[in-house]
Amino acid sequence: MSTLKEGKERRYYLDWLRILATLLLIPYHSALIFKPHVIYSYYLENNTTHPSFEFFIRFVNQWFMPLFFFIAGAAAKYSLDSRSKQEYCFERLKRLLIPFIFGIFVLLPPIGYFTFLNHHQNVKISFLQYYPLFFKIDYKHINGFTGTFTPGHLWFILYLIGFSLILLPFSGYLKTSNGQNLIKAITSLSHQSKFIIFLYIIPLTLARITCLVYYNPLYYFLFFILGYLFIFNPQVEIIIEKNNTFALIWVLTLTIFLSFLDISEFHLVYKFTFLNVLIQLILSLNSFCWLIVLLNFAKQYLNWSNPFVVYFNQASYPVYIVHMNFIIPIGFYAVQWDINIIFKFMLVTLASFLSILIFYESIKRFNLIRFLFGMKFKI
Repeated sequence: MSTLKEGKERRYYLDWLRILATLLLIPYHSALIFKPHVIYSYYLENNTTHPSFEFFIRFVNQWFMPLFFFIAGAAAKYSLDSRSKQEYCFERLKRLLIPFIFGIFVLLPPIGYFTFLNHHQNVKISFLQYYPLFFKIDYKHINGFTGTFTPGHLWFILYLIGFSLILLPFSGYLKTSNGQNLIKAITSLSHQSKFIIFLYIIPLTLARITCLVYYNPLYYFLFFILGYLFIFNPQVEIIIEKNNTFALIWVLTLTIFLSFLDISEFHLVYKFTFLNVLIQLILSLNSFCWLIVLLNFAKQYLNWSNPFVVYFNQASYPVYIVHMNFIIPIGFYAVQWDINIIFKFMLVTLASFLSILIFYESIKRFNLIRFLFGMKFKI
């Protein structure tokens, strides 16, 4: 959402990562319709499933959200550098809070409506009749997978609002003498051993085992802060580059292991058993190593621009905000068709992608709608 620059040069590889991750949301959320759901349900569920979608989801889950929060932290650093604290707060709230509120009252209820129809097929109800029901909060089903109130996919924006505000005192501390001494100490340690950065896995693991929330705010905040430090201290980027081979070995090993292991029951740790803590450590290590590998790969091969990057730098945020408003309605009708499941998935994904682009092209010309979607005014 903010300009990703290094000095006078734009960090195009971070743009690429953000754009590709955002576009991946479309097949990712489409695939969730066609995978088996044992512990958690979903907005829509096809009557048949396919194991390939389960493997795809497990693979993406290993690095998807940590990458999003890392890039968001880097963008927040650039935003702070170019604004006063007051301007930063205003910009963050305008770019994040306005779309979140708009999404709660306008974008999420239609998703809830199709979800409600899917899970209550014997109930006939119009959207206007359903609309007030959406705002009835059921804390046992806050994920909204039965049609009750939920922040839905906008939980990411909600977290960014909080993280962006918490960042202010943290960034202020780093500018103090104590903060500078801390940075110097960490930098000194990094010169002694390139593996020092892997100590970051300790707080990541502690966050996973002490916060009993599926979308773990402590865990994601640590990736957000790491993205901020990545821009704040060039030594962090240097260490990440030096550890690419080591991280790649771990990624290849752990990804295969985790792709065939159902670790859904370990997402929330209710008992501090050795097995549970070990799984959280492995998950933290794997996500952290994936982040290192993706950053290094992108910096080496994707640090350039083209019309695709220019276009989706502007489009990626509204695409994120609205993508579920097309996947769920299209998926609602697709699951009722008696056709091959792979073809269904491809149909939902492609139809959603094209519909989202058409929608974006239709709204980007109007400043009022741009404002509601957190976009800059078109002059």
